Amino acid sequence: MARAVGIFCNTYYFPVAVPILNSFFYNDVQARIKVYDHSGLNHLLRTYLNKFVDVVSLSRPSVRTDTWLHGCKFRPTMIAQVGFDDVELFLDTDMVALNNLEWPLHQIESGKFVCSVEWTWGPGKLEETTVDRWIKIVGVPPPRKFDVCNGGLLGFNFSKHYPLACKWARVCNDGPIYKRQPFVNDQMVISGILESLKIEKENLPRRYWMTTWQGHNTPPKLLGFNKQGKIGLYDSETGKPVQLYHYTGGIGAEVNGQLTTMRYYHARGESITERPELAQDQKIAWKNLWEGRYRSPVAILADYMRDAGPLTVPKVFSADFRAKIAALLLELQCGSLDKKVYAVCLAYDYLTLLDYRLGGECWLEKPLRALLGTEIYQGTRVLKWQAPADITLSFGEAKGSPWMGDVFTESEHLNGVNIQVN
Repeated sequence: MARAVGIFCNTYYFPVAVPILNSFFYNDVQARIKVYDHSGLNHLLRTYLNKFVDVVSLSRPSVRTDTWLHGCKFRPTMIAQVGFDDVELFLDTDMVALNNLEWPLHQIESGKFVCSVEWTWGPGKLEETTVDRWIKIVGVPPPRKFDVCNGGLLGFNFSKHYPLACKWARVCNDGPIYKRQPFVNDQMVISGILESLKIEKENLPRRYWMTTWQGHNTPPKLLGFNKQGKIGLYDSETGKPVQLYHYTGGIGAEVNGQLTTMRYYHARGESITERPELAQDQKIAWKNLWEGRYRSPVAILADYMRDAGPLTVPKVFSADFRAKIAALLLELQCGSLDKKVYAVCLAYDYLTLLDYRLGGECWLEKPLRALLGTEIYQGTRVLKWQAPADITLSFGEAKGSPWMGDVFTESEHLNGVNIQVN
């Protein structure tokens, strides 16, 4: 049976994908690694990812609503429309794997639906229209009480669960059901369908597989190394290893005086659109959050996996690197416009990550040569400024579909810099 482990990612979420992808390689996960491009990876990132994993794209969904991203509607829609492997484990991107995932993959192979239950909803009252529409799609009435699985860990067996995936997508794209209590997001919907259809589940204990909300600090976690010399996280009460770490839920921190949800990539100042000074505040908040409030070593764990290879975070995401480029442009009297900073960073990443070389004389040559020397002329493919090449960079207005999930094959745009792919 073909096995896979899949995550979902877009351009702005890419830095948080690097630790979990590296953790798969670090722990020798024996499965195809897939990245589902749910709302537009740019050419740089798609090409880079394809060196290591399989990138799955959906050019356009059947339905576009404001819940595509915030309600995670992209997850069931892509799974149903694109399909999945014989055995596939879907994980949230803001996680780190701490084992080879053999146990959940084996359970999926046996025909069980794999999940991790966090809480129980109900018993509760459902609106009559919700019940009627649910019956039309699912075939049986919705449950008045059900266990709620975290959507960040879902394992499907294609031969047994593809119809389930299709029903999941249809309910999530049915407005009269979706966004109504209790089916307010995709994980509530899949949990309700599992109960309605009495699907056999393998519930992975949340204490070791779904450390969200109060699980961040209860019980305390210890960082260590196992007998094989691999880094691990351990439950301080039982001494047993944590199998997956999930950085979501109940992790608000102060940034510029406001309470915000701290995801890994925000906190490291690696959000591509943030100002360097805000990124620095985020780093301080991240440190205070885990070391101060939770007294937890899990921030170190994410950093470790980020640097464990083979993937790395492109420099265009680094606020520190962008500040360095801004200073260099001033020193070289190239100007310090934000657009120029991003153009240099993008060119740097194409040259260092994807074996491009700079073709033709242009203003990019001076700062890039200061950074990389004659290496800028040694790639096999050509990048130019405002001239036809494998990749052409220029300044201009954003062009593209209003649906942010379109995969741009001819023109892309990033912080005032156009990427033209020939």
